[in-house]
Amino acid sequence: MRVIEKFVSFQGEGLWSGKKMAFIRFYGCNLRCPWCDTDSTADYTVSGVKQLIKWVEGTYTRHVVLTGGEPLMQNNIFDLIVGLLNSPWVDMVHIETNGTQIFPFDYSKLPEWHDRIWLTVSPKPPTYFMRLETEVWGSYKPWIKEMKFVVDEHLTPDIVRKHISDKYPVYLQPCWPHTENFIADIHKRFSAVNGDIRLGIQAHKYWKVD
Repeated sequence: MRVIEKFVSFQGEGLWSGKKMAFIRFYGCNLRCPWCDTDSTADYTVSGVKQLIKWVEGTYTRHVVLTGGEPLMQNNIFDLIVGLLNSPWVDMVHIETNGTQIFPFDYSKLPEWHDRIWLTVSPKPPTYFMRLETEVWGSYKPWIKEMKFVVDEHLTPDIVRKHISDKYPVYLQPCWPHTENFIADIHKRFSAVNGDIRLGIQAHKYWKVD
């Protein structure tokens, strides 16, 4: 598996913001978002599943985040998630995905893991994966715990409305860096959208940590 970096830090995004976690950042993504905070040209090391699990267990953090890049593009990602869930030192596996890859778990066969997998789906421009009837989206529906949109000039209220659900919150996260008045602009643009939408700043940018 191609890994850019491994580190322990505080989660700065979404519902778990402030929680100390172990992060594994994978190399490689099928998208090229201009405000992505992962360097697509960064060097990476090749690590095996057992090696990564051993590292996570040595952090004693109980929560691990698989991010990228796009973690679901990694070979053996299923084996890594299963191995982490079977570890007595891991309570929850958080997966951050752009929503373009099929999620490799069949809920009908593995319902007991529903509460231990925290799936964050973050659709990206320009399409935002509007075809919600696709096989890819169907693989996420039983597992998704939160949705996150990075707010830039492309995101519209109509796009957000299409993804509103009573099963998970939708976070609106300002792209970084942003102007002083950008958050006020988000309020103006999206305050009329009904449903469980929340402002989700990247708190770690303000903390000045990874």
